[in-house]
Parts: sequence; C-alpha cells; structure tokens
Amino acid sequence: MPVTPNAEGFSGADLAILPLDPSESKTIALKSYHGCVGREKVSLKAVKEMCKEVGEYEIVVYSANRSALRLAKQIAKQTGLEIKAFGKRAMSHKQVLEMFAKSRIYVRLAESDGISTSILEAMAMGGYPGSNLNYLL
Repeated sequence: MPVTPNAEGFSGADLAILPLDPSESKTIALKSYHGCVGREKVSLKAVKEMCKEVGEYEIVVYSANRSALRLAKQIAKQTGLEIKAFGKRAMSHKQVLEMFAKSRIYVRLAESDGISTSILEAMAMGGYPGSNLNYLL
C-alpha cells in the first residue's frame, strides 16, 4: 500500500508567505470539523462563552461540516461576533496557509493519537496553536 498523506503539508515557497506580527493580528482561526474525531463544536461554544474577550477579533471557521456551519451562524447572530465560516474544501490549501499567516491563534480540538498536520502548518505560518483562548489573547 502506498503512503498517502492526510493533508497537503507545506513547502519552502509556502513558508515565504510572511506572517503578521502576532500582536498585530486580529484573527482567530478555528477548524470546525465535528465528527468521529473532530470536536470543533466545543471550540465554537467556547468562543460564544468568551464573546466579550474575543469581540475585537474576526473569527474564521474553516473546513466546517453542515452542523458546525449552522452553529457558527447562530453564534454570530446571538453575540454579534464577526464570524466568517467556510465549509469543507471551500478554501484552497494556499488560502488556508494565508489564513494561518494572518491568525493570532489557531484552535483545533480533536480526539486523535497524533499531532494534526494543520497544527504544524499553523505553527509554520506563525500562528500559535492553542486551546485556552483566555490565556492566549
């Protein structure tokens, strides 16, 4: 069986996208797949609970399935937060890397036995991987 990567990864050319100074960034990126290993509804609910703390940030939700898209829309309506939500495969890999370069923090919650490729990509692009939003803002 051939080796098949689960994501596209990144190259030296991709790393040439200059990240913002994290203190200048006003974006929080959330991967929002919710399913057998993804637990992103939890991160969306955390954003809702912290709406006062994250109110000055743009929340970018990507790779969301239908239920996570509905929840993101509902939270934006209830809280007034600026949430941009993109479904699975709605953003190209390059767009995701550019989003990471603009993000202050990247939140990805999952039940998995290893480190996710998207966390490595976010770190390579200058994003801080984390799950404790209050500590990181």
